Amino acid sequence: MRFRSMFAQLFLSITILGTVLLGGLLYNNLSSAREALYEQKSEDMRLHTDRTGQYLDLYLQHITEVLFSTSRMTELLEMDPVRAGALLKQVKQTSSSLIGSLFIITADERILSSDQFLYDIVGHPQLAKLVHIATDNYGGVNWSEPYYSPIQVGQTVAFSLPMKDRGGQTAGVIILEVDMELLTRKISSFMLQTGQSFAVLTGQGNVVAFDQSGELDIYRNQKNPYHLHDAVVAQLIDMPTGLKRMQAASLHLMVIKNRQNQLGWYVISMTDEAIFHQKMNELVWDALRFSSLWFVLLLVLTYVLSRSFTRPIKRLALQMDRIDDERLRLKIRPLERKDEIGRLSRSFSYLMQRIHHLLEERQAMEARRRKNELKMLLSQIRPHFLYNTLVCIGSLAKQNRAREVDETIRSLILLLTFSIDKKEELISLREELMVLEAFVQIQKVRYGDTFTFTMLVDPQLPDCRVPKLVLQPLVENAIFHGLSEREQGRIEVLAEVVADGLQLAVKDNGRGMPEELMQVINNQAHSGVLPNKKKGLNSIGIHNIKERMQLLYGPAYGVTIRARAGGGTETLLKLPLNKSEDR
Repeated sequence: MRFRSMFAQLFLSITILGTVLLGGLLYNNLSSAREALYEQKSEDMRLHTDRTGQYLDLYLQHITEVLFSTSRMTELLEMDPVRAGALLKQVKQTSSSLIGSLFIITADERILSSDQFLYDIVGHPQLAKLVHIATDNYGGVNWSEPYYSPIQVGQTVAFSLPMKDRGGQTAGVIILEVDMELLTRKISSFMLQTGQSFAVLTGQGNVVAFDQSGELDIYRNQKNPYHLHDAVVAQLIDMPTGLKRMQAASLHLMVIKNRQNQLGWYVISMTDEAIFHQKMNELVWDALRFSSLWFVLLLVLTYVLSRSFTRPIKRLALQMDRIDDERLRLKIRPLERKDEIGRLSRSFSYLMQRIHHLLEERQAMEARRRKNELKMLLSQIRPHFLYNTLVCIGSLAKQNRAREVDETIRSLILLLTFSIDKKEELISLREELMVLEAFVQIQKVRYGDTFTFTMLVDPQLPDCRVPKLVLQPLVENAIFHGLSEREQGRIEVLAEVVADGLQLAVKDNGRGMPEELMQVINNQAHSGVLPNKKKGLNSIGIHNIKERMQLLYGPAYGVTIRARAGGGTETLLKLPLNKSEDR
C-alpha cells in the first residue's frame, strides 16, 4: 500500500483523529490524576506543618509550666542553695523530653545548674546575654535565637523567666535550654511519606531544627548533613507563607511555609517533586498499555472503513498523489475510462499541461524583464561619463598635452572595458575601485591638483561583490558640483562592514547643499522620482544607482545623502555583504 494514495490519506486521517481523541482523553485523565496527587501531597504537607505548629504550642506550654513551677524555689534558694541545685537536677530528670540544661542566676550573680559539675568545667558564655533577654520583658517567658551551648555541645534555644521574692523584688532568673535533638526527632515523626523534609526557622530567619536524614540534596555536606545549605536557608527566609515551588541545586521542591504557633517560628515542609513523577510514571505505563490495545483495534477498523470508500477512485488518486513541487511538470496520462472518473482524469491532465506551460512562460518573462531593466539602467551611465571624458580629451588635445591625452585614453579604455565588455552586473570591490581610480585620473588630468582623492577600505572587503560603476557617478557629483567653487577640495571613499551589511561612503568638503534640498533629493531617491537636474545634481546617476540596487537586492537597500559636520556632503550606499554573483 502506498501512503500517498487517497486511501492511505483517509486511513491515516481516521487513525490520527481517533488517536488524537484517545490521547486527549488520556491526557485529561493523567492531568486530573496529577492534580489529585498534587492536592493530596499538599494536604499531607499542610498536615505536617499543622501538627508541628500544634506540637510547638504544647511544647511552649510545658516549658512555661516547668519555668513557673521552678520559680517557686525562691525561699529554698535563699535558705539552701545546695539543695536548690539538687532540685534543678531532679526537675531536668523529670522533664527529660524537654530540658537539656536548667540554670538559676541569682541577683548576687551566683549560678546554679542542673549540670553543675559540667558547668564548673566548661562554663557558659551566653548566660549573661540570656539574663538580659529575661529582664527585657519582665514577668513573662522569653526565648532566645538559636546559639551554641557548651553544656549541650550543640545548637539550642533558651527559655527564661525572672524569679521574685516575697517582697516582689527580682531574686534571680531561671534559664531552660531545650534538647534540640529530641525536638528535631519529634518533628520528624510527623512526616508521613519519604521524600519529605522540614525546617523550623525563627522569626529572624535562624534555623531552629531541620530534617537531618539527608534524603534531599539541601545540605552543605550530603554525607554528613548537620547544616542546611546557606542558599536553601536564604530562599526559605525570603519565601512568603503559603504553598510555593522552589529549586534547590538539582531538586525541584514543593514548599509549604506557615507561622501558626505561639513561638512565632516558621514551620516549613518540603517535598521533592520527583515523587510525583514516580507515581505519574505508573499511571503513564497503565495508560500506554490500554492505548496500545485501543490503537491496534482502531487501525483495523480504520483500514476496513477507508478501503470501502476509496477503492473506486484509487487509481486516479495515485496519479494525483505523484504531483508535488518537484514533479509539477510531469505529463499526466488520463485514465482510459468513459465515466465521471475518466472525465475527471482528463480534466486533471489538461490542467497540469496548462500549469506547466504557464510556469515556463512566467519564468521566461521574469528573466527577460530583469535582464532588460539592468541593461537599461547600466546603459544610462555609459554615454554620461563617455561624453564628459571625450570633452576632457578634446580639451587636452587643443592644449597639445599629448602625455595627458595618452593617459586619459588608457583610463577611458579601462572604463569602457568594464562598462561594455564586462557582461556581469556584479564585480569585485577591488575591480570597482580600480575603475574609480581610472575615472579620477581622467578628472585630475582635466582639473589639475584642485582636489585630493583617498580611499580607505577594510582589508577583508576587496573580494566582496558590488554592482559595477556604482561609485563613479557619486564621485563625479562630488567633483563637478561639490568642489566646483573650491580651490583645494578633498574626496574620500570608504568601505566598511556595518551591522546590517556593507557600507560604501563618498565624502567631500565642498559647498554642500541646503537641508531642504537634501531632504527633497532623499525623498525622491526613495520614491523613484527623478530629481531636478537644474538643481546641480547628477539625476541620472543617483536614480540609476537606486534602481539598480533595489532590482538586485530589494527595497531595503539604496542611497542616502546627508550633510557633513564642518561643510561638505556625504553619500552612503547600503549593500548586503558578500552577495553572490548569481543573485
